[in-house]
Amino acid sequence: MSGKLLVLGGGGHAQVVMETMISLAWQERIVGILDADPDHVPENPFAIPVLGTDAELEHFPPESTQLVNGLGAVGKDHHRERLFLRLQKQGYQFPSLVHPDAVVARGVRVGAGAQIMAGAVVQVGSVVGENAIVNTGAVVDHDGAVGAHAHVGPGAVLCGGVTVDEGALVGAGATVIQGVHVGHHAVVGAGAVVVRNVANGARMAGVPARELPE
Repeated sequence: MSGKLLVLGGGGHAQVVMETMISLAWQERIVGILDADPDHVPENPFAIPVLGTDAELEHFPPESTQLVNGLGAVGKDHHRERLFLRLQKQGYQFPSLVHPDAVVARGVRVGAGAQIMAGAVVQVGSVVGENAIVNTGAVVDHDGAVGAHAHVGPGAVLCGGVTVDEGALVGAGATVIQGVHVGHHAVVGAGAVVVRNVANGARMAGVPARELPE
């Protein structure tokens, strides 16, 4: 992998992403941060400059620049997904990130732009789709499937054979028991215990998890 690297977003998740990039010894390739509100990006400990908004991409063509998605995924906010798809369509490539302190079994498929953070475990037979996040300390046990743009939050556990569809969020500390299917763009609340399939777009919370009204 070669060429310049730009980080999209400068908030909390972006800071974790930047630390992962430094851990992978990519620091010499990182040229800066782009954010929708550059004046309010907090100072980062890596001395990576804030270059401006996405409009600055015109100075960084896709032939020589790769992008790293620093936006997090919260609830039903799909901005991370939309940004990735828009810029991918323009020809930009997104490298996958796997923190050196993550455990990823041999043969696990990791899609473009996917991010597996420090302390995460992804076991044999699993798939992590493009632009997905397996966040700090999360577990995807054997034969799991994390769909494109999905987010498995910090400390969440997907037991064996769990499928999390495109754009879904499994909140921090939640547990999804073996074989359960979480539908696309569903939201599983923090700390929930999911014991049955979750419908597309549903919001679940509690122990055991129950669907919340709209």
